[in-house]
Amino acid sequence: MSVKSPQISVVMAVYDGLPNVGKAIRSVLDQTFKDFEFIIINDGSKDGSKKVLEDFKKKDSRIRTIHQKNKGLAAALNNGICHARGDYIARMDDDDICLAQRFERQVNYLEGHPKIDLLSTPIKFIDENGNKTGDSWQLPTSPSLVKWSLFFGSCISHPSVMMRRTPVLEVGGYDEKMRVGQDYNLWARMVTNGYELDNLSEPLLLARRWTGSTTVRSHEQQRDNGKKTAYPLHENYIGQNASRELISWLFDLRHGGVSYLTEEHDLEKQGYYRLREYIRTLRTSFLAHENLSPEEEQRINQDAIVRQQKVAAGIRKVSPLEGEFLRVKDHATLRPLRMLRRALEKMKNLLRGLFGLGAGLPLA
Repeated sequence: MSVKSPQISVVMAVYDGLPNVGKAIRSVLDQTFKDFEFIIINDGSKDGSKKVLEDFKKKDSRIRTIHQKNKGLAAALNNGICHARGDYIARMDDDDICLAQRFERQVNYLEGHPKIDLLSTPIKFIDENGNKTGDSWQLPTSPSLVKWSLFFGSCISHPSVMMRRTPVLEVGGYDEKMRVGQDYNLWARMVTNGYELDNLSEPLLLARRWTGSTTVRSHEQQRDNGKKTAYPLHENYIGQNASRELISWLFDLRHGGVSYLTEEHDLEKQGYYRLREYIRTLRTSFLAHENLSPEEEQRINQDAIVRQQKVAAGIRKVSPLEGEFLRVKDHATLRPLRMLRRALEKMKNLLRGLFGLGAGLPLA
């Protein structure tokens, strides 16, 4: 007699997960959506995590444990995915907390949007004691804006991801040669192969941020790996105009701001002009390649202009008058876009009031 496969396979890698791994496991087991298996890969822990995992396993039959020598996060996750039976793979980290309705909300969205292959959610940050820090990570909320945003780095929160199992297997899973940044690399390969990624607007995970966490310890290496991952994405749209140097500048601008970019690369005014032109080139090519609605094009244009404004701040440091001119110019460009958005919103409300139409227009 065959056993029915669960709808979700939760995959969590653990390496020296004490003291928080028990809280992470409990938050998964307490989900309102119950049809899942929980695959936990112990990646060579030395701190007693193994006993905690086995104790939970005895109490809940949905838990399956795999113990292996330490091979790194990517190898551990690939091992878990190979053992997964669910239609969906839900990621979880060993020191984070799932909000109770996370799986329910994500499954409902994916079932209602069959073209979406991966879905994550914004996250709120907590400290090592579980207290909310007040910080959060908000994410773009449409497949086109996600694809555009991936030019500049990851815009998917890895520990909150739920993805269809087949596409992940078809692109080869996580790159095990990468010790960090393997998540952004996977997202890039998925969109390059035609899969669609999206984010919910509601935060459904609490991510623990502390000095010993992998994210904090490996920040610089993640950025370096991200620059390498981004190049094929850029090349896919702008060919030989893709520039490793300018990609590096974009990543450093995102992570360190104008001051860091200026000091790290000894950047002068002409360099900032090059960077602004590069963003324009990306935008023009992206819009030419993608079949977008007017509302989607508007959002891409607006985001590109905001990024150009950040670059103009660097020009303003070198030449205040030129920088201020560019700021005003960009602001003037944004105003018609905002006016158009307000007009579309009024039209949507009018249609809804007159005919009960317009509720589905993607203007939010």
